[in-house]
Amino acid sequence: GLAYQRVYTDETSPLHQAGYPINALVMVHDGEAVLVPEGYHPVVSVPGYTTYYLNVLAGSAQSLANQDDPKVTWVKETYTGTNPAVPLY
Repeated sequence: GLAYQRVYTDETSPLHQAGYPINALVMVHDGEAVLVPEGYHPVVSVPGYTTYYLNVLAGSAQSLANQDDPKVTWVKETYTGTNPAVPLY
């Protein structure tokens, strides 16, 4: 497969506040993984490919809580429905 993933932090992120902001766009191929120490991490499959997305949590303060980037919440808010040709699992 082939996908793109952006990993980035905002001003509230501990790494960002410590002077180590993240802003990376990664091209991901079959068998590869992306390490996300913190921040937002949207992913998109390239047309014609299927992407398997697995999250693994580590550390003492594990949480399954997610938070959308407030700057792009309009994307979810403007969904009018799903395309049956596009599988969402």
